[in-house]
Amino acid sequence: MSKIHTHYDNLMVSSNAPDEVIRASYYALSKKFHPDVNTSTEASRIMKVLNNSYEVLSDPKKRKEYDFKLQLVEEYLKVKKNKSSVENDSIKNNSKQAKPIQSDSSSKKIILQLTKRVIRRFLFILSLEPRLIVVIIFLGFWLFSLNDEDQIRHEPVNSVSIQEKHKDSNLYQKPETAPNGQDWPTVSGYLSGFPKLNNNGRSTILIKNIQNDSDFYVKLISNRNDKLNTVRHALIKNSEEFIFEDVSSGEYQLMYMDLNSGNLTKSEVFEVNEVEQGRQLQFSKINITLYKVRNGNFQSESIGLNEFMKGDQLSQSDFSITDSEI
Repeated sequence: MSKIHTHYDNLMVSSNAPDEVIRASYYALSKKFHPDVNTSTEASRIMKVLNNSYEVLSDPKKRKEYDFKLQLVEEYLKVKKNKSSVENDSIKNNSKQAKPIQSDSSSKKIILQLTKRVIRRFLFILSLEPRLIVVIIFLGFWLFSLNDEDQIRHEPVNSVSIQEKHKDSNLYQKPETAPNGQDWPTVSGYLSGFPKLNNNGRSTILIKNIQNDSDFYVKLISNRNDKLNTVRHALIKNSEEFIFEDVSSGEYQLMYMDLNSGNLTKSEVFEVNEVEQGRQLQFSKINITLYKVRNGNFQSESIGLNEFMKGDQLSQSDFSITDSEI
C-alpha cells in the first residue's frame, strides 16, 4: 500500500504530536524555507505547502476533521490492498493448479501426433499384411480415448477460491472517533462542534433508520450552483429517526456512511421549498428512509470516498502526494 503523504509529513511531526511541537516545527521549517532567506526556486512553493499544513493542524476543529478523514482514507486503502492481495493469491493458486494439467496435455498431444505419423507411414503395408488392420483399429480406439481423457482433464476444477475463504473476514474497521474527534454519541443527534447551516427556514427533513441494524453517519449536503457544501452532520442510531429542522429553501441531497460496513451512499437531489400563500407559509416536510437495499422512497447509489468528502472543507486532495508533498 502506498504511503499517504499528509500535513503531518509536511511539518515533519507525528500524527499525535501536541500543538506546541507542531508550532515549533512549523517555525523551524519556515526559517529554513522562507523565500527571504532561502534562494532556492522551490522556496515559495514549499512555504505555501507549510502554511497550508499549519493552517489545518493549528486549528483544533480543522485538525479533528482532518484526522477523521485521514482515518477513512487509511481504512479505504487497507481494504483495497487486502482485496488486491486476495485476488493475486487466487490467480497464483489457480496457476499452480493448471500447470500439471497443461504439462500432461502437452505430452499426450505429442504422443498423438507421433502415433498418427506412424500410422500414415505404414498404411501401405495393409495390402501386404491384413493382420495389421486389427492393430490399426486398436490404435484408433486408443487415440479416441486419449482425446476424451484430455477433454475431461480440462474441465474447470471446483475448488474453494481464496475469496471464498476470506469472505467472512472483517477488512473494514469502524472509525474509533466521530469527525469531531470525540467518541460516537450514544443517541441520535447532531455531532457537536459543527455549525448548523441553512437554518433560517421552516422546512423539516425526517430521516428514518428503522430498517437497519447499524448506525449511520449522515451529512445533509446543500447543492447550490453545482457547488456542494455540508450543512449538517448527524449520527442516526439503528432503529431510530432524526429530524433536520429549520432547513432553508434550496436543493439538497444526503450522503451517509454505514458504520458497520463502511459503505458510502448518496441520495438523489431533492428540493426544499417555502411559498407564501396569503397569510400562510407553505413549507416542505420531507421523509427519507435509509435502506441498505436500493428500494427506499428515494433513489440512491453507492459512491467512493472522494465523492463522500466533496461537500466538506477538506477533501481527499489534502492527502494527495501531488498536492501536499514538499
